[in-house]
Amino acid sequence: MMDNLDNCLDNNDCDVRIEQQLRIKIGEAKNLMPRNGSNGSSGLRDCYCVISLDREQIYRTCSTVERTNNPFFGEEFQFEIPRRFRNLAIYLYDRERSVNNKDKVMGKVSIKRDDLSKYHNKESWFPIIPVDPDSEVQGKIHLDIKLDQCFKPGAHQTQPKVAVRVIDCNDLGVINGCCDPYVIVSLYNGPIRQEAKRTKIKKKTVNPHFDEILYFDVNYDSL
Repeated sequence: MMDNLDNCLDNNDCDVRIEQQLRIKIGEAKNLMPRNGSNGSSGLRDCYCVISLDREQIYRTCSTVERTNNPFFGEEFQFEIPRRFRNLAIYLYDRERSVNNKDKVMGKVSIKRDDLSKYHNKESWFPIIPVDPDSEVQGKIHLDIKLDQCFKPGAHQTQPKVAVRVIDCNDLGVINGCCDPYVIVSLYNGPIRQEAKRTKIKKKTVNPHFDEILYFDVNYDSL
């Protein structure tokens, strides 16, 4: 894999424009685990790669290398970087041969933007790391949480109520070219989920503004 960051500056002293390009060569993968731990032809994989910037898919290899656990791709990609990003990732997929099932992601190579210069004009082997759903989360959420006390009708006790104000989110990840976010807030009693509520969906934005308040009644005796 090779990368190249090129900065191009105009000669005009009053108007400076910075263009950045990324060049990646995906060479090969070695010693992949057989399917389902089996041997022989049944354990061979059909592999392809996907290039992503902060979870947004940019390119995928043109070919799917079939029936091998040592796929050779030999494909090079060079493109202008469309926006600022934090992480470059190359995901390795095993194509599902059944029509109704999704392709399986086998793992990924992840490189921080600030570390790209270390690999400039170098061919390197990278370890394929597992794709952890928790590590794929991106962004921040702005919340305001309050515990309100309300009087019970016909009683002198108060009824606790939790108010969760979902204000906004910032810098969410883009998946499959789109981001239509919403928030689900769940109330748990130990490991048991008692209630769940959700906000409205915000279309085509990675910085949604919700400003919605979700209320949950809390069992007084359980506090």
